[in-house]
Amino acid sequence: MRKILIFFWDLAYKRRILVKFILSGGTGALFLLLTLFILTDIFGLFYLFSAILAFILATSVGFLLHKFWTFKDKNTAFLKKQGFYYFSFQAFLFFLNTLGLYVLVDLFGLWYMLAQFILSGTIGVISFFFYKFKVFIHSDYLKSDFAAESGSAPGKKKICYILPKYDAKTHTHFSYLYPFLGKVSKELEIFLIVEKSRGLMEIDGIKKIYRQKKKLKIFRVCENFLASSKASSEGYSDFYVHYSFIGALSAILVTKIKGGKVFYWNCGMPWLYKRGRFEEKVFRYILKNTIFVTGTSGIRDEYVKRYGLLSEKTRVLPNWIDLEEFGKNVWKKEEAREKLNLSQDKKIILFVHHLSQRKGADKILPTAELLSDDYFFVVVGSGPYQKKLRFGILEKNLSERFRLEGVVFHENIGQYFASADIFFMPSEEEGFPHVLLESMALGVPFVASDVGGVSEIIPEESKKFITKKRNPQVFAKLISKGLNAPISSKILTTKAEEYDIEKVWPQFVSLF
Repeated sequence: MRKILIFFWDLAYKRRILVKFILSGGTGALFLLLTLFILTDIFGLFYLFSAILAFILATSVGFLLHKFWTFKDKNTAFLKKQGFYYFSFQAFLFFLNTLGLYVLVDLFGLWYMLAQFILSGTIGVISFFFYKFKVFIHSDYLKSDFAAESGSAPGKKKICYILPKYDAKTHTHFSYLYPFLGKVSKELEIFLIVEKSRGLMEIDGIKKIYRQKKKLKIFRVCENFLASSKASSEGYSDFYVHYSFIGALSAILVTKIKGGKVFYWNCGMPWLYKRGRFEEKVFRYILKNTIFVTGTSGIRDEYVKRYGLLSEKTRVLPNWIDLEEFGKNVWKKEEAREKLNLSQDKKIILFVHHLSQRKGADKILPTAELLSDDYFFVVVGSGPYQKKLRFGILEKNLSERFRLEGVVFHENIGQYFASADIFFMPSEEEGFPHVLLESMALGVPFVASDVGGVSEIIPEESKKFITKKRNPQVFAKLISKGLNAPISSKILTTKAEEYDIEKVWPQFVSLF
């Protein structure tokens, strides 16, 4: 018996922080349950109202116990900051607690005391990891989570940029953002928050990079808010958010508390697709509480009309292409076809995009059926329509006229454009498509849907090859016309120069 007691004593000592946390949490939980019982059974208050009061009181007790006893954090210099984060997180847990209590009691019929006991245990587990890794371990909050720390660069404007995703090997448009941020950092001091990341992360010129670690959305939301608060506290009062709802909501909340501006980029056509009611409300809230940034004047005007935005709270920033980098080491057409094992005699029609109905993948096969055997389609990309397209090609016995290449990393995509006679973009929805910039950069003519900002970013001579009539007959006719009377590659490359990265990044800096 003595050995058993010694074993458990040693175990408790080694895990004393956890033991203290359980005792502190248990004290808070008992305090909550006792308060809930007294207010409900003795004073006769409605159980949900009792739960609100009990939760507030128990949270105060828990904060003091965790700070001064569990984690032995005697330093009061950060008391306000820690208290702010602690109570903000508890407010979020309070919402979950109240909602959970309602669900368990009113919907599942559990006794309210049992329901609160279950919820207290669940919240306790979540809280432990949050406090251990975020609040009380480091007095200079969140410091260990950053890739690098350095003093502020004198004279530079500070901004916080929230990026939804980083992947050095990505095949998406995000590959354009990483070098762009490096260019921008010449004039702006950037605090970069990355919501999801993969692989080694290096962006020239950016000293402060916070890579979120949490995978569950509920934790990612909290982590994003805390990182945004950290940035604001260090003087990065203005935020630029690329698409992300989570990032935008965090930035809005932080700036409402501490001041600053939020710029929110979106360049899609969301009105074409029905969202859930809650998601739509969140999107509209973001648009109304930020400075909206999009790719063209036409798209900006459409958002103003559809969402009731104020024109003075909108900005236009075009997409870009690094002409020097994109054209580097790109082969000539004959060499590209040889190395990609494509016929020198066929008329190559290239599709590069996400294989979905939004991006017109459903128009590829019907268009190909209307063209002769001299036309060969190279399809680059993956997506939900990939299997259906593959099956359709087999069903129509058109395998000899197609190559489904799958995903191609962005660093290699130029070779496919170099091999093509025509680029084909039959999209249902677009904003400011990078693929058209890539096509123009290499002087490849295109046939495309006239959607989004397409007509605003191409040369006048190319407008006869875009159409609002998204049917295969029109596409097939335009493809034939484009091959028989192609536009000069010089016209296309000259237009692409307007969107070179060296011309666009100063426009980004001027936003601030």
